[in-house]
Amino acid sequence: MWAGDIECYIKRVDPLSNSYEYIRAQDNIIDIRDVYEIAKCFNAVISDDLFNSACDLNEDGVINMLDVLIVSKNFGKSSADYSSELTR
Repeated sequence: MWAGDIECYIKRVDPLSNSYEYIRAQDNIIDIRDVYEIAKCFNAVISDDLFNSACDLNEDGVINMLDVLIVSKNFGKSSADYSSELTR
């Protein structure tokens, strides 16, 4: 999968009971949810409580513009796009 698909909370709805739950998952697409996850911990360093290692895409110990650039480069791409890139 493309760098930038960050594990986040996704609302799963049961249409029969009209109930829902939040689960932690990746949605296999780089989208606004991934941007939001980075925004929640932007400027956090590895020693901060807000630091989320899943958002440290370049693994430099800080959530910063370098991580945002990785997401922006791959924004809108899905797992289907990744598969097509491998066959080129």
